[in-house]
Amino acid sequence: MRYWCVMLEYFNNRLNSAVHKHLSSTALLKIKSDRGDITIDGKSITFSSFGGLVTTKGNIRRVIQAADDDDEGKGRTDAPPAKRGRVEDAPAAVAAAPSRVPKTPAADAPAPATPVKRGPIPATLLEDTPDSKSGPPPVAVVEDAAVVRRGPGFSHAPAPVGPPVGAIGWAPPPPVAAAATAPPVAPVKHRLLFPSFSTAVFMFDVNMAASLACHSIAKFLATYPKHAYPWIELCLIDAPQGPDTETIRAFKTAWAKVCPFGEDRFQFLTADVTSVAQRGSATFIANASNTSFNGGPSTGGFNRAIYVAAGDKELQADTRATYPKGGSVGPCFEVPLRPSSPLYAEGTRYILHVVGPNMNPTRPNCLHGDYTAGNAQLLDCYNNMLETYLTLAKKM
Repeated sequence: MRYWCVMLEYFNNRLNSAVHKHLSSTALLKIKSDRGDITIDGKSITFSSFGGLVTTKGNIRRVIQAADDDDEGKGRTDAPPAKRGRVEDAPAAVAAAPSRVPKTPAADAPAPATPVKRGPIPATLLEDTPDSKSGPPPVAVVEDAAVVRRGPGFSHAPAPVGPPVGAIGWAPPPPVAAAATAPPVAPVKHRLLFPSFSTAVFMFDVNMAASLACHSIAKFLATYPKHAYPWIELCLIDAPQGPDTETIRAFKTAWAKVCPFGEDRFQFLTADVTSVAQRGSATFIANASNTSFNGGPSTGGFNRAIYVAAGDKELQADTRATYPKGGSVGPCFEVPLRPSSPLYAEGTRYILHVVGPNMNPTRPNCLHGDYTAGNAQLLDCYNNMLETYLTLAKKM
């Protein structure tokens, strides 16, 4: 009923004089709505709602008054509506007519998550929506709802944790402890100790030998970079003859030219190769050997020191058993150490025999100053030693 009253009041306030004149005539004015139809002529108003048919005689104002009286008689207790403007001479009952929000017809509909307070229908919706077919919508007032303002600096970050409203003795939750992480494990180093080949007994030019060796080492380290091969560790060792030997000085000078920014996987060491306390542990030790793999007392130098440290008889027997035809200049001949070897107990697993080019006329296979052939042979010695070291270390 209230819906029709609103519609009739709208026509009463908005229709111009021509429409009023039309209403006073005998012609019919029909209004169709999704809630029913209204038919108005000069003497009576007929409207149908939900299948019912009601005919009321009289003008529009009397129909509104009758509708309000009918609502009051039925005991309506809804909240008063908002004040509507420009109803100049409507009765007070029209201005104070209650508004009702239609309830949801479905009985099994879920209850709203947030309690709402049903409020009045705004006057602007009643006056400024003449084209609405469904009538003014209900207005729900949410109580104690937090207002979220999203401006240009809005972020999706979660709101800071704080005490609930009215909470007493509230304390923030304890921070979540980070998962314990194990310390990074350092890669296992496979250290290679090697001397300067051919610069001692074989009398090869030390500066030229150092330059060739550094070029070979730099190329090897560049081919196998540190991020992929962190376990590579190369160390040039020379017998102690003061704070810095001639061989160490020559290698440092050549290395600074070849690798000016340095490489921590290549080091220089002045120490006694037979003393693990001086040289430290090494997985591989390269030996400046000879073609017969002789390590007897007559050989001397670095070669003799390696045989003594590894066990003279055992190392020589194992080397000759593995390579019965002897050695040659250039290749690398690896010999695994026995577990009974003193070097094995210190961490060494392989002896790498390398025969370098000879420039000493008192020794076999002398090149007599032919450095073109000697340089190529010496370069092969370092290249083959490094590749053999890499191949064996990968298997460990």
